[in-house]
Amino acid sequence: MRIHASSLNAHDLGVVTGRLRTDDGRIPMSDGAVIVEAIGDGVTEFAIGDAVVSTFFPSWLDGGPTLADFSTTPGDGVDNIIEVGGPDTLGQSIRACRIGGHIALIGVLTGLAGQVPTGELMRRQQTLQGLIVGSRRHQIDMIRAIDANGIKPVIDRTFALDEIADAFRHQAAGKHFGKVCLSI
Repeated sequence: MRIHASSLNAHDLGVVTGRLRTDDGRIPMSDGAVIVEAIGDGVTEFAIGDAVVSTFFPSWLDGGPTLADFSTTPGDGVDNIIEVGGPDTLGQSIRACRIGGHIALIGVLTGLAGQVPTGELMRRQQTLQGLIVGSRRHQIDMIRAIDANGIKPVIDRTFALDEIADAFRHQAAGKHFGKVCLSI
C-alpha cells in the first residue's frame, strides 16, 4: 500500500496534542487515501491498483447503528441534523431542528464538553444521539454511495507532508471549512 494523501480529523489532532492516549508509534492520518501496490496470497477483496481508504476502527467490520433519513420540512425546521461542531454549535442545531426532530452529534470540533441547552431541547421534544464513525461495512457502503452520486469532499486547504505541524495548527484554530489535507 502506498499512501497518497490524508485529511486530518479530530482524532488525529487529539493524538498529536496528547489529549488522546495512544500506543507508542501511532501515526496520525486515520483518513489516509492509499493505492494497493501488492497483495498477498489468498487476498480476493483487493487488486493491485485499487484506491482504498483506511478504516477508523479496523476490527469493527459490520453492524451497529444506521443514520436516519436526512430530509427537511420547509418552514417547520430541519427533520435531522448532523452536528459536527459540538458544544459551541449545538444550541444552533437545536434551534434549527423542528419540534420532534433528530440531532446526530458526530463531532467535537469546538471541544469535548460544554453547555447543553436542555430546556430548549426538551421543549422542542427533540432526540439528541451521540454517534461515532461506523464499521468497515458502513464505510464501504458510504464510499459506494459517494461514488455513485459523484459527491466530492470540501477541501479547506492542502499542506505538504513536511508542513504537517502547520496543518495541525490550522486545524486546531478551528477556522477551517471542509477537510484539512496532506499531500504525500
